[in-house]
Amino acid sequence: MTAQLHKQSGGLGIRNLGLQNRCLLSKWLWRFNTEEQALWREVIVNKYGLNGNWVSSSMNSTYGMSAWRIIRKFWPALSRHIVYKVGNGTKIIFWKENWNGNETLMALFPDRFSLCTNPEETVAEVWSTHGWNIVFRRPLNDWETGRVAELLHVLNGVQWVIGRKRFNHMETL
Repeated sequence: MTAQLHKQSGGLGIRNLGLQNRCLLSKWLWRFNTEEQALWREVIVNKYGLNGNWVSSSMNSTYGMSAWRIIRKFWPALSRHIVYKVGNGTKIIFWKENWNGNETLMALFPDRFSLCTNPEETVAEVWSTHGWNIVFRRPLNDWETGRVAELLHVLNGVQWVIGRKRFNHMETL
């Protein structure tokens, strides 16, 4: 389309409005995550609830239209590009948020996720000084034990950063 070409290339220099709109709507989701004390955020949380610690619950009603519903539908696309800093682990959902740098553990290990007792538990709740404490709803079969070993291998590869010094979680801090 020549209208979107730069003026130097013979076009009109008009931006792709669809892309521009998606970027601006995604910026509101970013602000929702970073402006925890903002009044507008509190209104959204009180009206729609909070899903985890990072985004409002999705709206499932079939009637009405709201600006936030339109903005909220961009969360899945945006969240694929976010890697969370764990900190003390109390705000990061162990299974559902991309904190290990690759993909959510729910996406990497859907079979393990389906057996977990609490899909909303945080990293802090699963980690102890003795290691990872992942609780499943039932005893694991032999083949499932191998998949848990793969999960633990991924978790053991996570690097922890304290200040500017990096540690593998198995090293002594």
